[in-house]
Amino acid sequence: MSHLDQEARSHATKFKSFIFYAFVDWLFQDPAVTKIQTDPAPENDRAIRCYRQVGFVGIGEVITSDGSALPMVKERSQ
Repeated sequence: MSHLDQEARSHATKFKSFIFYAFVDWLFQDPAVTKIQTDPAPENDRAIRCYRQVGFVGIGEVITSDGSALPMVKERSQ
């Protein structure tokens, strides 16, 4: 992979994180929203890394009817 390809991928990743952070911020603009929950598959490292970058915290792996999941939550900042 060329240097320019690596740089382009880095910018794309940062842009996706920025968009996701903006979406989470937008959700918290509603006073009724006190926390946001998600449950990616434990092997989905890219999703988990993205969620952690914007402040989500894993609360333990669970088994669901669809298989394993890693519930994650982000609570409204005080």
